[in-house]
Amino acid sequence: SALKLATGVVLLSPYIPMIFMGEEYHEDALFNFFTDFQGEELVQAVREGRKATFGSLLPEGEEPPDPQAEQTFLESKLKHDLKANGKNRIMFDFHKKLIELRKSLLPLYDLHKEQMDVLGYERECLLYVRRWSGDDQVFMAFNFNQSPSTVTLPVPVGSWNKHLNSADPCWRADVPEDTPAGIITSDDTLHSNGQLKITVAPQSFVLYQRQS
Repeated sequence: SALKLATGVVLLSPYIPMIFMGEEYHEDALFNFFTDFQGEELVQAVREGRKATFGSLLPEGEEPPDPQAEQTFLESKLKHDLKANGKNRIMFDFHKKLIELRKSLLPLYDLHKEQMDVLGYERECLLYVRRWSGDDQVFMAFNFNQSPSTVTLPVPVGSWNKHLNSADPCWRADVPEDTPAGIITSDDTLHSNGQLKITVAPQSFVLYQRQS
């Protein structure tokens, strides 16, 4: 849940996101520093440099992986087959969904930071973000709390349609697909009179767009 929350904050911000290789499907391979240098003097100098720089960060008796060893390289190879199953497939699909929304919803596609309101609710550990482009508007509520957070947000008057709730069963490997919708999902449509009370599930976020 926390990983999807962090992913949403990054991909729905008005910046060009940087996704590290394999991050999109929760790759579990190590990212070691590896080399294929020629010349034993250079190889040894690199080994000693790694020990001097990072040795103090490791448990006593351990050393950084040998950068010249083939095993160090092999441990860093991406396992692309992970994205086909389980939680890795969910994370891969989740990234694709966010990128799709970023491209298809004009307020998210428009990267002007001047067209954005941000409010933090410290006690509830919740961040409210509203973005717009012309008359088109979306709002997002990111709950960093480990418990559900209920807040009243200054959502403009109108009806708002849900595009995504990261707590929905389809984005959770630990929830059966037949989980009743009312248990952990939010309403598909919300109606605001200028103030909207909303409850967001623990370590999750929601994204709504105002009806035109």
